[in-house]
Amino acid sequence: MKKYNNKDYDIYYYPLNKFKTIDVKLVFARNVTNKDLIYLNVLLGVLTYSSKKYPTNRKLMIELEELYDLYLSSGVTRCANRLLAMFDLSFINPIYTDKKYFKLSIDFLSEILLNPLVNNKAFDKKVLSLIIDQLKNDVMYSYHHPQGRVNEELYKGLDANIGITLYQNMDILDTINEENLYEYYCEFLNNSEIKLFVTGNIDDNMLKVLSSIPIVSKKIVFNDNIIVNTSDKSINYIKGNYNQNKLAYLFRYNDVSFYEYYYVSSIFNCIYGGLQDSLLMTNVRENDSLVYYIDAYLRKVDQVIMLNAGFSKENTELVLKGIKDNLELIKKGNFSLDLINKAKENITVDLTDTERSPSYIINYMIGRIYVLDNSNKDKLKEYLKVTKEDIIAFAKKLDICRIMVLEGSYEEKA
Repeated sequence: MKKYNNKDYDIYYYPLNKFKTIDVKLVFARNVTNKDLIYLNVLLGVLTYSSKKYPTNRKLMIELEELYDLYLSSGVTRCANRLLAMFDLSFINPIYTDKKYFKLSIDFLSEILLNPLVNNKAFDKKVLSLIIDQLKNDVMYSYHHPQGRVNEELYKGLDANIGITLYQNMDILDTINEENLYEYYCEFLNNSEIKLFVTGNIDDNMLKVLSSIPIVSKKIVFNDNIIVNTSDKSINYIKGNYNQNKLAYLFRYNDVSFYEYYYVSSIFNCIYGGLQDSLLMTNVRENDSLVYYIDAYLRKVDQVIMLNAGFSKENTELVLKGIKDNLELIKKGNFSLDLINKAKENITVDLTDTERSPSYIINYMIGRIYVLDNSNKDKLKEYLKVTKEDIIAFAKKLDICRIMVLEGSYEEKA
């Protein structure tokens, strides 16, 4: 990864001729707030739907095709104490088409970002209404999926960034109008930390074009990341008209060293529930046949591990017991070195295949800027150092944060 000297915003690039595309990600970083999460999702939807030059979505789509099927997408994600609003472009390297198409593609990005469909300091009402309706539909679709619903219920009341979700803040959508979204847009452009990431067969002239987008990054003081402090160890039940029970189970880990936080937690998660032959998969699913599925997800930015599972209602107590019992196995050291080696092999594959795709490369660069500025080679050395004793010590620092069970109203027939 290299850095290009640009005065208005940082440009990070990874020169590579392995792929025939140029991939660009423009990132605006903000503090994590309920309002920003909602407004950013709406704003990015509106900006990538139409613009002054392309006043309908159909005209915008035609222009994408004219630019040799230029790919455009956008999204909002949270990375620790930052919300990242991202615009993605992917297009054929102009050495295979015409050199002018590189600048035309970047000009297109500037167009949708800086020349939106605005009149009298207000976004187009019909477009805004459409984007808000689409967002509502997407959020509600996810919530009505049983596992999505129980996860959302788990998030409620958590006093940390993890609890800031689209569903929890749906009421903010009803406060957005054409005028206040435009005000937010202006503030967004003028008060964000901006970085641009690019990979592909890039030359100096291309870097100069990338530095010509008329935006300026602002220095922002980011809030300290808030870890989950809730410790509701009771089992919370909610009712639903589904054919399975669903589980969302949250562990937190506080007072750990950076080595434990970043490296040991990953190995632990693999052997506990992240691998196909993890303890939970082997013992709770395969040997005891208590669940249809069970998975463990490590969320490093929140210092939590989440478990999801689906099972028959009569197995609820046995599943909860199995989760605790298998954690106790790790605390007591009752797991094999072979399982640790499999976890390390899994992580090794992920870290050594750095150039598997343009999107992986860009995410790798973003990770180095916003999470940990270490190369994959350096990270791998630390992962390989993790011992059985490290894993046992980390397991003993886990604490139950919250348990949520969605109870189905009828049973699935075998």
